[in-house]
Amino acid sequence: MWTNYLKIAWRNILRSKGFSIINIGGLGIGIAASVLILIWIQFELSIDRFYAHSDRVYAVWRNTTIEGEVMSWDYTPAPYGPALKDKFPEVEATTRLTEWDPHLLTVGSNSFYEKTTFVDPGFFKLFTFEVISGDTESALSVPDGIILTKTVAEKLFGKEDPMGKTVVLEKQLDFQVMAVVQDLPQNTNFNFTVFLPFKKLESMGGADSFWGNNSYRTFAMLHESTDVKEFNEKFAGFTAMNTEDKSVSDFLFPMSDLHLYSKFENGVSVGGRIELIRLFGGVALVILLLACINFINLSTAQSENRAKEVGVRKISGAGRGMLVWQFLVESVMIALFAYGFALTIVAIALPYFSNFIGKELQSPFFQPLFWVISFVYIMVIGILAGSYPAFLMSSFKPT
Repeated sequence: MWTNYLKIAWRNILRSKGFSIINIGGLGIGIAASVLILIWIQFELSIDRFYAHSDRVYAVWRNTTIEGEVMSWDYTPAPYGPALKDKFPEVEATTRLTEWDPHLLTVGSNSFYEKTTFVDPGFFKLFTFEVISGDTESALSVPDGIILTKTVAEKLFGKEDPMGKTVVLEKQLDFQVMAVVQDLPQNTNFNFTVFLPFKKLESMGGADSFWGNNSYRTFAMLHESTDVKEFNEKFAGFTAMNTEDKSVSDFLFPMSDLHLYSKFENGVSVGGRIELIRLFGGVALVILLLACINFINLSTAQSENRAKEVGVRKISGAGRGMLVWQFLVESVMIALFAYGFALTIVAIALPYFSNFIGKELQSPFFQPLFWVISFVYIMVIGILAGSYPAFLMSSFKPT
């Protein structure tokens, strides 16, 4: 029976070529637009959520009241991170980092600027980026170690092994390459290409012990058994313990939520980029619904031309249920062709779309989950778009 349904559906598609091309093209363009938006949404939802310990990594945030309004910020003084680690046994590791202008790197006559940061040895424990060679913790435990990303290492040394070689920073400071890491992925909010030891900054007097100098971001990783809500209750008065400023309260905010929920009002997260994602998710749904409505309208307009077909089938003994299934199979087949057309558009448009948004989006075609979702997508679209025409045309009374 199902083979018969498929044969008839295929013949009907071929018989009405113009109608089929318009239907497949319109539905395909709508699907392509929604798929591109969903690829972007998937990318946004993955930012800073891929670390091995994402569920235990937190950013330090602080609140204070100014003229009756609670203000939130995520910058801390230099001694904040080490003091946090020493004070609370629940904290497994901490790291500080700087966010400064690019620095000049020089090897021989080769010089260029790169986005550098000074970090603590715990940085690569919290943020598990791929290490190509060397020991990142050792490199950041001495004042003169330096960690390069793969691209920077190749720019400086070509095909030579960079390990143990010297890089001059700002034509003044010599650093020894002690580790090379893979270029940071697109789905991280860190854009650094060179990592330097925070110890070097301290040895040069660039990181003072004044608790009022909020110049560094601090991150912490809690032990697995730690309840962050209970910890934050103890942690709230941390700044007050170390300074005379009693108006500041401290709290840890999940790193996995930082990209999406970093908008604070009255000291509480109220959203952020997630609002934009929801908006575009709604846009994708509207585009898809419009494409389905267009399909329904075209199919309904064709219903009179197929009244004879329905009549002959009913006189031959076909029940309404069989006719409904026949028209739904035809609708799903059109959805399948439309989806294939949509994927062709996506494959062509994805590089341009990536360039437009400024992020290198990964092709979803190599992800098994994508094809599972695609199957569901085709079935839902086919049934959603074909249900009304199927029940309408199957209701014709040949008498």
